[in-house]
Amino acid sequence: MSGCTNQFAIFKSSTIKLGYRLTGLWPYNPIGSIPADVSTPTTTSRFRRIEKKLDQLDSNSSEFQSTLQKLMKGSQIQAHLASELRRELSATTHAQSIREPRRHTSGKSVRLSGIISSEEVYQMKRQEKKLDDLEALHRLRPQWKKVMKELKKRCIQRGRRLRR
Repeated sequence: MSGCTNQFAIFKSSTIKLGYRLTGLWPYNPIGSIPADVSTPTTTSRFRRIEKKLDQLDSNSSEFQSTLQKLMKGSQIQAHLASELRRELSATTHAQSIREPRRHTSGKSVRLSGIISSEEVYQMKRQEKKLDDLEALHRLRPQWKKVMKELKKRCIQRGRRLRR
């Protein structure tokens, strides 16, 4: 079992990189360290890197010309992307400006039919509830009067005062 764990310790990536460094073959990843041809910039940081490289190159060299062409192509792509984003943003804000009033009115008053809105329905229900409560009070009034007369008699018999 100990041989197996030693084998895992030997083949860790840090051990392999240390071996390359000690033999002088550093960096271990040669693809990232070899200066590659400049690709078309797609981000602003890549634009800055290419700009620095152009400052270091001779203006008559072919590498300068190809780098400059790629920089121009990247700037055209960025300009196209900016115009597309601007167009999409204006379309989104337009849709949002249309959607916002609709959202505000939908909570307040929605037409159920061509004649009445939901707010008017709520008002009618509240009014009906008030009328039902008043009608119930009017029905209970005669009974309340009878109960009050009886209560007054009992209070007088026991010697208590009843306040109205």
